[in-house]
Amino acid sequence: MSSSNSPLSLVIPIAIIVMIILRRQGVRQGLELKLALNERLRPLLAVWIDPLLAFLFAGGMLWNLIDRDLAHVAIAFAGAILGLGVGYLRGRVIFVRAVSQYKSVVTKRNVVEYLILIILFGLRIAEDAIAKRHASVVTAILCGFIALAISESLVRAATLTQRYRRSSLLELALPSVQAPLEN
Repeated sequence: MSSSNSPLSLVIPIAIIVMIILRRQGVRQGLELKLALNERLRPLLAVWIDPLLAFLFAGGMLWNLIDRDLAHVAIAFAGAILGLGVGYLRGRVIFVRAVSQYKSVVTKRNVVEYLILIILFGLRIAEDAIAKRHASVVTAILCGFIALAISESLVRAATLTQRYRRSSLLELALPSVQAPLEN
């Protein structure tokens, strides 16, 4: 996975470039919406690139760690389960509203996701040194953290998408309900 000839060596930079383009698009469209200072517009595609990047940065390392023994598998599973809850809660907390016209969600600013990606990127760079020079306890904890980060990101994206869809359906239904009241 760490080979420079790997297809991932092309996918990761493309995903990062797409993420940057989508972020700029969200900023530009967010200016039109006059968002609050702590809010930002995030296209749904950008919401789903987060878990993709988390997986691409750390999925191989997670696989190598869980391949060691059953304890690593159990700790990765526990980390993933914890990540499910954290991702669901974070998705509910950061969601403000859906913006159907841009296929985006307004979220409260949160630097945690970027911090997690930076940490996972750093771990990927240091993967060989960590895997070869640290005790089993350290690698097991690392395994749980990586599983937590990947599952949290995935569930957060799913929660935001679900809330977007519900809000969009409600947005479509409300005008038909309110139209007779306006007459």
